[in-house]
Amino acid sequence: RVPDQALVAATNDPLVRATRDEDGTYAMIYMPHASREVTIDLRRLSGSSFLAQWFDPRTGGLSEIGTFAREDEPTIACSWRGPDWVVVIDRRSGS
Repeated sequence: RVPDQALVAATNDPLVRATRDEDGTYAMIYMPHASREVTIDLRRLSGSSFLAQWFDPRTGGLSEIGTFAREDEPTIACSWRGPDWVVVIDRRSGS
């Protein structure tokens, strides 16, 4: 993984951190606080379609957020309770 804070187009939390793999096939955005949001610049990644999911480090569980095109700049809000959430973005196969 390589740090890539440019994935974060906008946020209302200065502690949000972003990383991706060297090829841009996946990214992870760490959100330390609930009730915050982040706008993600998917043009920093390679591929045409991406699946975004919430990762809960307490349980290891994943919850789907949605599918987005590379041209999209989705704003994702953390509505979960408690701290420490991660948005995982994976390139969809064949894209």
